[in-house]
Amino acid sequence: VSLSDYTLGVGQGSYVDDALNENPGLTGAELKFESDTIQNKYTKTCHDQLLSLYAYQLGTDGKIIENSGIDLSGNLTGNKIEWQSPTEGNWIVTQVYSVAKKPSLDPMHPLSGKSYVKHFFQRFEDRFPEQSKGGLNFFFSDELSFNLHGYIWNSIFRNEFRKRKGYDIVPYLTALFTHIGPITPKIRLDYNDVMVSLSEENFFIPVYQWHEDRNLIYGCDHGGRGKDVSEFGDYFRTQRWNQAPGCDQPNLGKDIIKNKVASSIAHLYKRPRVWLEGFHSSNWGTNTANLTDATFANFVMGQNLLSLHGFYYSTMGGWWEWAPPCNHTHMPYWEEMGPFLECTERLSYILSQGYHRADVAILYPVESVVAGYDQTAVQKAFSLGEYLYREGVDFDFMDYESLAKANIKNSKIHISGEEFKVLIIPSMKAIRHSSLKKALQFKQNGGIVINLGELPEATEKKGLNDPEVRSLLNKLFGPDSKNAFVAKENQEVLDILDTNLTRDFRILSQQPQKDMPYIMHRKLGNKDLYAVYNVPSGTECFFHATGGIELWDPWTGKTKEITASKTTDEGTIIQMPMEKQDLHLFVFDSAKKAIIAEVPQTSVSKTILLDGEWSFDLKPSLNNKFGDFHWPATDELLGAYIYKARYNQASSETADWQSPSFDDSGWKSQTFTYGTKFMILEATPELSEKELLTHLPYQSNRVQIDNKEYTWKPYEFSWRWGVEN
Repeated sequence: VSLSDYTLGVGQGSYVDDALNENPGLTGAELKFESDTIQNKYTKTCHDQLLSLYAYQLGTDGKIIENSGIDLSGNLTGNKIEWQSPTEGNWIVTQVYSVAKKPSLDPMHPLSGKSYVKHFFQRFEDRFPEQSKGGLNFFFSDELSFNLHGYIWNSIFRNEFRKRKGYDIVPYLTALFTHIGPITPKIRLDYNDVMVSLSEENFFIPVYQWHEDRNLIYGCDHGGRGKDVSEFGDYFRTQRWNQAPGCDQPNLGKDIIKNKVASSIAHLYKRPRVWLEGFHSSNWGTNTANLTDATFANFVMGQNLLSLHGFYYSTMGGWWEWAPPCNHTHMPYWEEMGPFLECTERLSYILSQGYHRADVAILYPVESVVAGYDQTAVQKAFSLGEYLYREGVDFDFMDYESLAKANIKNSKIHISGEEFKVLIIPSMKAIRHSSLKKALQFKQNGGIVINLGELPEATEKKGLNDPEVRSLLNKLFGPDSKNAFVAKENQEVLDILDTNLTRDFRILSQQPQKDMPYIMHRKLGNKDLYAVYNVPSGTECFFHATGGIELWDPWTGKTKEITASKTTDEGTIIQMPMEKQDLHLFVFDSAKKAIIAEVPQTSVSKTILLDGEWSFDLKPSLNNKFGDFHWPATDELLGAYIYKARYNQASSETADWQSPSFDDSGWKSQTFTYGTKFMILEATPELSEKELLTHLPYQSNRVQIDNKEYTWKPYEFSWRWGVEN
């Protein structure tokens, strides 16, 4: 049982607003930038809360000349500046100032997390001190927003920055908004590092720790779901402070990037749970096959805790909808949900055990975005991830802090129980200096390093034009380099992988129609667990594991020994025994030997032909006790209902309208059960009743009054059903 904070955030009249009312100092501020290009004398009234006032000389190319900045704050009289440029030519005068954003919550404020806890989570424990301990399992944070954007600021930032970075940021604030020379990327990376660190220490960690102290899970589905890499400054660093990092998958979605960001955070920071919020907005036609397919696919991609999107307290006669369906009592298949939920529990347990295994780590490209480059690095990283996974190559994203603290041994990157043989840098023109040094160490230890796209050019150490960066890159990717490669396209990356290592999983059979394979490998002590989904029966697959093989059934919990088609020194070949709709859990036990099949293993399923005439019954299954489907409420089970239909007059074109492939999208749509209809004007002019009566819709659908045209439109409602949607 959990509680969610959805719709209770900043400015929504709930606990965050309570915190802001108690302590208005929690309100955040954003940095703003303004510039003027001048040639001689400059006079201007500056903004309140001014932080930086600098003049820079412009070159003939219109760009700021390096080291030309002049601090003009000493020329201020009150908030007015009068200044004469010392040389002819163009100069640019810049102001950086802060503006309070109301309402907002400043995550860098020392009391932000404590106040957040006090006004929301702690209230439940205070009100029910004993019951909450045994009755609450977790809290769910949905679409967290501080209502702050861009560069944020507060009264402690300047001193904290000086303590952490050893210099004053104020003289360099202009660099956050425009290029002032080679030092620019360094300033932006340093600012971001301090901003994220303060947000972690003052907001994210206190919230995480409150749950950790109570053995509660704190799950999340936040704004960009990891696709906005710089959300909260650094999505990876901030979201590690959840017991269950996660994302939603609306419309039965199977987004590999969202899943991989969430599960990679979990893997690298030892968070055993990965939250799946599924599957809002798939609509009322969603059936158990849809639900099972989406759950299996997302679990194999890295999720292991399912939270079905919502249970509606009431659907108010069948017409109230918010991101339907409700996969609970409102669905005709609810009585049959038990086996599915038990299956999900077994999968949640087993896919939370041990350690994830994938050969490839792709650097999560926060630095390039933070340093002011375009989205190329993000696009390259996500495109490559999607491409590799579709080809059966599993991967994790890796943040720079995990790479920095990882151990390099036996040609692998070792971190938090994970092991990676390949490190990929996705066109990151800005990168952490530590990442380049660790990449070189990894390569020298026999690991494989691949740069996809453009090479790095800037780090937080000195910014651009750093000789040490050029030296590191030359040692990594120079002409005499081994184990390190520069690739232009995704296919090149795959070719490099196939040339230099044995894949962890590979489909060997030629498939008539190439489906997306879903694959996960976990190490459970001396056992290797492979979860495989959406691979047809009879398909031959290679697994980079050896030992006796069992097939575990998540529906029943039963296990059975199965045979291999072939074994090699590198691994095992298995012919898939079940259909693509079945989730295969193969467990290899290294303490035993695989049994080789004397004849090819055949599918366990068979086809039954339903020929001749046959019939079926529609059984009532919708419990209307609370008026969920029909008003008034009735103690009966309702049968099939038609609320809407598309229709067309019979013609030769509709002869095959019962064919599944027939396109009826252009037919007229009709909603049933509505009664009263009336017409309204889309804009109401100031008219007397007598004047209005002269413009009734039966006279003309278009009304022109005072040279302005209005249009009547139909509007339907029912005293019984309400208003549709």
